[in-house]
Amino acid sequence: MNHPTDSDPLRTQLPAWRVAPPSDPAFRTGVWARIEAARRRVDETWSAYCRRHVGAWSLVLLVGLSGAALLGQRAGAEHSRSERENILAAYLAQIDARAMQR
Repeated sequence: MNHPTDSDPLRTQLPAWRVAPPSDPAFRTGVWARIEAARRRVDETWSAYCRRHVGAWSLVLLVGLSGAALLGQRAGAEHSRSERENILAAYLAQIDARAMQR
């Protein structure tokens, strides 16, 4: 088995790589505060969630309804145009049979 020797070049460089973070006195309190906040989020009711996010969900609902209204308006206009063309074609066919050849 190989034993590390004092002449190993890595052995002299390793102490420079060691991490020595400064001590934070508020670390433990911060961790417990985050744990408590996570616990409150888990215990939150649907009504509390809705109250906290009413603005975001209102915006989502507004955008969805606006998109649906715009899409419905365009589909209705296209349907009306298509029906108008069919009615005109049927009317012209009743008046003049040559109009059917067009």
